[in-house]
Amino acid sequence: MRKINEKVTVAIPVYNGEKFIQETLNSITNQTRKVDRILICDNRSTDNTIQIVNQVKNKNPDIEFEIHINEKNIGHRKNFNKCMELAEDDYLLIMSCDDLLKPDAIEKQLDFFLKHSEVAVVAGKYDTIDEKSNIKRPGVRTETVIYQKGEILKFLIETDSWIHQSISLMKMKDIRNVGFFDDQYLGFDEIYWPKVLQQYAIVVLGDVLMDMREHSNQDGSLAYVKKYKEELKYLKAKRDTARYEKDPEKVKQAYKVMRKSIFHSSIRMGDIVWRDYKKPFLAIKYWLFAVRQYPESLLQKFFYKKIYNIILNSR
Repeated sequence: MRKINEKVTVAIPVYNGEKFIQETLNSITNQTRKVDRILICDNRSTDNTIQIVNQVKNKNPDIEFEIHINEKNIGHRKNFNKCMELAEDDYLLIMSCDDLLKPDAIEKQLDFFLKHSEVAVVAGKYDTIDEKSNIKRPGVRTETVIYQKGEILKFLIETDSWIHQSISLMKMKDIRNVGFFDDQYLGFDEIYWPKVLQQYAIVVLGDVLMDMREHSNQDGSLAYVKKYKEELKYLKAKRDTARYEKDPEKVKQAYKVMRKSIFHSSIRMGDIVWRDYKKPFLAIKYWLFAVRQYPESLLQKFFYKKIYNIILNSR
């Protein structure tokens, strides 16, 4: 079998990641197809993150490590773009510091790139794990799906514009033509993939290639309370990815798909801030936003039933 000669970088944007970063690094260094470079973009960590990285580095002299420490903490989103900016190799995977790669992830992704030159991103499925790396929810293995250049509507319908960045290997020659993430938005990756599809194909392999970790240190739903305005800004930008479709009729369909998606997201956010954070007035703001995005919901019984059950169960 032919082997791909291009080089692969796995980058980790991190701030105070000492709890999980060693396990994450081990999952990278133990790949069946060795990565060429591990890039650490540290956001001025105050814990032992860098010491742990250096320990792993010393145990893996066959892999190049680059440790970049930002002059100041530039924030989570800008740090992802810093990884893109510093990436010099042909392929780049940007991983969260608590996720894990399955041992053959890079090999499977590179093999697909070798056979499909039109593809700019190869992603995959994932298992969800807990703090102790036990599987909480297994990923569902499916057929591999190729979203060809311009298939924005299909992508939005089937993925809701969400493929996990920690298992999205990017061909940097193409990505540089597209540009980097728009870091003004919370869900910068969801807004980015349709932009890529304007010029290149994206693939989601049917195999489970990663473990996505859920743990107590993640901001998670707390952002719905602390970053309400940013959440709405992001949801509006996600809705507007429909404009990347070229066919006017498909643009209309794509907007409808995304308005429905944002409606359900906003209802869920309101549910969480009411139930978990006891913020009923903020919940109502989310629900009003939901209705503005999808006013047709006012004519559907399920909307009123949903709100009634949320309020009833929150007492």
